[in-house]
Amino acid sequence: MTDPQVQCEAMGDGSYTMSAESYDGTVEVVLSLVRAEELTDGRLSDNEATARATLDYLLTHQDAADLPQFVDIGDVLAAYDDALDAIAERASG
Repeated sequence: MTDPQVQCEAMGDGSYTMSAESYDGTVEVVLSLVRAEELTDGRLSDNEATARATLDYLLTHQDAADLPQFVDIGDVLAAYDDALDAIAERASG
């Protein structure tokens, strides 16, 4: 899979509007990081770096067109055993 161009816009309530290119054109996803710090004992934060890292991580598993329109960080952490470490590493570096 190619490395898609990702756009990120903070919505101000712990949510981010993310857009990425997919095989089906540009896709927009709302990503909620409201519970990021709580669910990860502070390893992830409600910030743009974590939002970008989360979408980047998800795009290593599936095309943007296959993502739901709303993604909660809790669902990502529950679905993938390596998500916390992988997202934290991407967000920090």
